Amino acid sequence: MISILKKLKKSIGKTIKFYKISSDKSLLDALSFFNLRFFYSYPFFRKFFKGKNYYLNKNKKLNDQYLGLEIDQGLAVKDLLDNGISKKFIIFEKVVEKLINNYISNEEKIENLDVIKKKLFENKYSQNLNFNGIDNLINLMEKNKISYIKYSEKNISSELKRLILSDTILSIVKNYLNNSDKILVNNEFVVSVKNNDLDQDELKKNSAQFHRDIVSHNFLKVFVYLNDVDESNGAHVYLKDSHKNNRIGNVLRYYSDYELKEAESFVEHVTGKKGSIFFEDTFGLHKGGIISNGYRLMLILTYYTPMQHQLKSNNHYLIS
Repeated sequence: MISILKKLKKSIGKTIKFYKISSDKSLLDALSFFNLRFFYSYPFFRKFFKGKNYYLNKNKKLNDQYLGLEIDQGLAVKDLLDNGISKKFIIFEKVVEKLINNYISNEEKIENLDVIKKKLFENKYSQNLNFNGIDNLINLMEKNKISYIKYSEKNISSELKRLILSDTILSIVKNYLNNSDKILVNNEFVVSVKNNDLDQDELKKNSAQFHRDIVSHNFLKVFVYLNDVDESNGAHVYLKDSHKNNRIGNVLRYYSDYELKEAESFVEHVTGKKGSIFFEDTFGLHKGGIISNGYRLMLILTYYTPMQHQLKSNNHYLIS
């Protein structure tokens, strides 16, 4: 009971802050935000309002010839329902190269451009963000001791659109979300370099401690490795089954490895070759692995059913 009251108090505080800083938000928006922060932080409510998954064509074989992506829909959705994470699949390397070039070749595409320039160039916003290739970007980050940057394409390129709207990917998304109507999607390009010497606060900023995401009441993420990833350069880590239970904890905070020690047998380290792609319900506990060598490039697509307070957002691409 005490933990519930603490969560209630924190959720109310977050809601008040959300309402005050958002001039265009209504009381209905504030109520929606509160429901997300409080009720939908409990697996029971998430499952109850989502309803039972009646996914169609359980044994349907999905094939996107352009991406080179082949998936057994029934097995993939079952993995997500049971474990919160799918197996890895693979897309063509030529597609990966085009995706990387889209993100680093044209600064007009990038959201939060000033924030990135501030990180890289110490407020010299007039400096051009042309990285001239990923190697130069990595060198620039290491030189300035920046462990990660992430940004989004605000004007979705044709290459990214083909990935977002892939019938193969959307079939998995819609069946897992139990929704074929309005779905929104965000994109994030994340570049991470060596971070094994960071303190705890910096590790949190790098998402390198276990935590839960709470994007909406119903969401699914798609991760794409844009370079080879192993346990030395930031393999993603997931606690299987934690998307549908709260035996570890349902408080929206960061958790240490020690707190998850008893559940160690459920922890999965997702390594993979360039072009590896997997689906994950990140309401389950997860983190980015520590990078002791090299770097990691990753694309994250977040598909979600919008709540009332998210309908006015411009930071999404609409699928309907």
